[in-house]
Formats: sequence, structure tokens, C-alpha cells
Amino acid sequence: MWDLVRGYVSHGDPDAPSGGALRGAHELTLEERYHRLLLVVEAMWSILKEHGHTDDELRDRIRALDAADGAIDGRRSFPPRRCRGCGSLVEGGRVRCQICGARMEITNPFEML
Repeated sequence: MWDLVRGYVSHGDPDAPSGGALRGAHELTLEERYHRLLLVVEAMWSILKEHGHTDDELRDRIRALDAADGAIDGRRSFPPRRCRGCGSLVEGGRVRCQICGARMEITNPFEML
């Protein structure tokens, strides 16, 4: 499922009426990515509501995720991690170590958005 979401947000829907040509993420504007992500979130929430989840549950989960990084600031950030290649401290959300270039293990797919 994650590959489907990330692919849609980054490249678009190949079955879209606009011709469906997939574009690289670097070709999409921030606004295009925002709107695509909004569609994905709305689709996921509508599925959850159909299965009995409530707006209050969603609100509580948003607050808990916001507080998880130690700051209630309306943002989601991820803690830095140690590079297995060189031991450097790497900023959360980075795919590769900025020192040695080793690929970082991603434990939460949302770090890559």
C-alpha cells in the first residue's frame, strides 16, 4: 500500500484523464504534491469512517502524533539516527548519510514524504 501512496503523491495516477504520463517527483510543484497528498488522506479517512472510526478518534491521534516528537507545533518531525556506515548523526527523514552516502534504514515510511 505504501508504494501505491508514495507513487501517486510523487508521480500521479497513470489512469488519470490528463493523459496519465508519469512524471518524476522533481517535476511536480509543491502545490501539486500537496493536493495529491490531500486526496490520499481524504480517501484513507473515508475508508476508516466506513469502518466505524470517528472524527474524535482522528483528532486524538493527530494530537498524539504531533506530541510524539516532544513539541506540539503542528508539525511531524523524526529524530536523528546514527549512520551504520560511519557513525555520523543523520537528520531524521534523510535517505542517505550526508557524510559517507550510506543508505539509511527507514523504519517509518512517512519519513520519506
